[in-house]
Amino acid sequence: MTTPGGKTGSAGRWLEKLPLFRRRPALAFAATLAICAVALALRLAIDPVLPPGFPFLTFLPAVFAAGLLFGGRNGIFAGVICALLTRHLFLPRLENFALAPGARSATIIFLVVTAAMMLLVYWMHRSTARLVRERERNAQLAQTRALLFRELQHRVSNNLQVAGALLTLQRSAVSEPAARHALDEAAMRLTVIGGISRQLYDLEGRPRPLHLLLDPLCADVVRASGREDIGLVVHAAEGLAIPPQSALPLGLIVAEAVANAIEHGFVGKGGAIEVAAACREDGALVVEVADDGIGLRPGFNMAEHGGLGLRIARMLAKQLEGSFELVDAAGTTARLIIPAGCETMRDGTEE
Repeated sequence: MTTPGGKTGSAGRWLEKLPLFRRRPALAFAATLAICAVALALRLAIDPVLPPGFPFLTFLPAVFAAGLLFGGRNGIFAGVICALLTRHLFLPRLENFALAPGARSATIIFLVVTAAMMLLVYWMHRSTARLVRERERNAQLAQTRALLFRELQHRVSNNLQVAGALLTLQRSAVSEPAARHALDEAAMRLTVIGGISRQLYDLEGRPRPLHLLLDPLCADVVRASGREDIGLVVHAAEGLAIPPQSALPLGLIVAEAVANAIEHGFVGKGGAIEVAAACREDGALVVEVADDGIGLRPGFNMAEHGGLGLRIARMLAKQLEGSFELVDAAGTTARLIIPAGCETMRDGTEE
């Protein structure tokens, strides 16, 4: 028996333990005798008020209980014991002590019913044991798959970060400032992609808390810049999560916004960057990267003056069916809006 969450229920776990005392047959035999004794005592107790024609009334449940709890062999043993007790105590006899024809028929029916019940019990125990073996095998396969997935995920992440490190090394052999800058940005993006792949993708495709993406991601971008005069604060509303297919584009957009703030907002001075993610009343997810730097230059138009990083951010925002913009407000605020993003993420996190 399995609950909707995929876990075996208490009744299912109990059935999987049957038959009891598999490795202690003497104890199972003694328990079977005890069940027969209880059935006999109950039958004797109700015999004065029981109408004729029910000799096996309490013995059939006893036989079934013995077979279910201790296996078909003990159930058959209980059936034989109960048949002998009924024959000597509760069935009518002829003058020569032979059983009456009706009593013989009742005994035969009882034995046939006992055999049928024990056959059903045997099939049930066998099927339960097979299900347990299959579940254990599936659990081992799932564990192996998870290990392989994590290893693959780890290797992909490492390879991306190695590629980023190689680009950084190549930078030292380039003297052209624009080329060095392009190599720096490419290395940073590869490192970001590797970091997101390592921490966010889940084997079952389940959403992960958004703060697990934003906290280390933004800290890595600031650390990679080498700037120690820039403070960073990250806020993500409680309960927000991000589906795996949206993690990479959203993470790259935020990384580009943070890197852009460091490069253009804090020229010759330090400052602070605040990253915040929250839900609007209409269900849209809003992620803002705000800095207290020098702000946008007059007449700035992102479509015309934005660099490669901002173009990438706008492209990825469209991929998420959202929008990305820069706002001049006591510094600069980069704002990503994903319509219905909060609703999708909440649904994904409800297990």
